[in-house]
Amino acid sequence: MGIRHRPALLSAALLVSVSCDFTDRAPSACDLLSVDEISAALHASGISKADGSGFNSTTAIDTCRWAADGNVRAELRIYRADSSAEGAWKMVFESARVHATKPDATGPGRARTLTGVGDEAMVLAGGASVVFRVGRTGAAITGTASEGALIELAKRAAGRL
Repeated sequence: MGIRHRPALLSAALLVSVSCDFTDRAPSACDLLSVDEISAALHASGISKADGSGFNSTTAIDTCRWAADGNVRAELRIYRADSSAEGAWKMVFESARVHATKPDATGPGRARTLTGVGDEAMVLAGGASVVFRVGRTGAAITGTASEGALIELAKRAAGRL
């Protein structure tokens, strides 16, 4: 009877081990950019961390949201993969890049590649989002700032990962 239960125990142990690997990594999304940096990028005062910030152990996504009055906002999401998932992570990021940069019906791409931000990066159409990768860590920064400001924030965050 004990032998029949060992696979379940092993699976539970592996799940706990993988989950701990994600949570032990630093820095957190909220530690990568300061309130002052967000305030400068958004040209707003009174910026504070918003509800919904923190690490989600189910998805392994670490999110930090900043907000101020007047619909001013920014969000940084950090996606991490452990070493066993590196091949899958690269495939997912490449698939997202190909999809995002594929021309639409009128011809222009929905996104364009970006240099100088991490190992790989792209700006999504309209400049409302910058997506980048540093090693096995991916990130997306969105907000009400200009494209240039979001790129600058992405550069700062990528340099700290």
